[in-house]
Amino acid sequence: MNMSALEKHCLRRSRRLRLRAGDSRWLIRLAADHLPWEPPWKDATDASELRRRLSGLLGDAVRDRYGNPFVVWVVTSIIVPTVVRLVVDWWQDRKDT
Repeated sequence: MNMSALEKHCLRRSRRLRLRAGDSRWLIRLAADHLPWEPPWKDATDASELRRRLSGLLGDAVRDRYGNPFVVWVVTSIIVPTVVRLVVDWWQDRKDT
């Protein structure tokens, strides 16, 4: 499987994501598909809004994909926040250079 630079970035920085690598890759790709081309924020408030939107989007996708409440809870409470943080940080750093 050909991993993107973003997937490599996220999986290298989080042991939690590596424990559920398949879910993590799926969520990373989904989040990346919803990143705007240009930075939308002028300050930290705008970055927080992007994080909030991605968290909602990924949480909804997890609930739609899995029926088991325990799996949904694990993925939405542990994996999704980590994916969102790492994806937005990577994107922001990439755009700053």
